Parts: sequence; C-alpha cells; structure tokens
Amino acid sequence: WTGDKRQSAKLGEVLRLPPRDFIAITRLEEELARLLTEAVSTRWQAHIRAIAKLVSMDRRDLKAPLQAMQQDYQALMTATLSRAGGTTASGEDGRRYIENIVDHFWSRVPGAS
Repeated sequence: WTGDKRQSAKLGEVLRLPPRDFIAITRLEEELARLLTEAVSTRWQAHIRAIAKLVSMDRRDLKAPLQAMQQDYQALMTATLSRAGGTTASGEDGRRYIENIVDHFWSRVPGAS
C-alpha cells in the first residue's frame, strides 16, 4: 500500500481493519517498534500520545499495556545487570524482547487483532 495518511485512514475505515492489520498493511510496524522500544527503555508516558496516534487508539486503552511492557523489559535489564557481571551475552533476553516488541504490544492490547 502506497497511499498517504488520509487515504490509509479511509482504507482502514472502509475495510474495518483491526489496528494490528492496519499497521501491517500500511508498513508502519517499524515506526511502531521504534516508539515502543523508546517507551519501554525510558518513560512510557512520554510516548503514549505518539503510539496512540499511530495505532488510532485511545491513550487510556494503551496505558496498562505500555506500563506492563516497560516493567517486563526493565525487569529483564535489571536481571541482566545483576548476573554474569553484565557481560554481553547476559543482555540476550532484553534483545529478544525488543526484537519481538510489536508482538508483545499486540498481545497486551485488548481488541487489537
């Protein structure tokens, strides 16, 4: 799909696409992954508006999923620092989480698929 934002929004409306499908069809997964990575690695509150706008969802519906994702990621990173002396290999869990961050997001958002 190569339409602009307005055309994309109309396409989503006409086809009644769930947010996950809309993001995939419009090739916005990379942008969503970037925003989610920033949200879990810093303050999720600072990114909720941009994420809500991108996925066309209410911020209130995203608060709990983003908060939980940040807690999960921070727990992985804290565990990384406390074991194996902080070696490069010890960050593998955190890297895997980030690699699959879009899937983590959609699995936590109610009614997203």
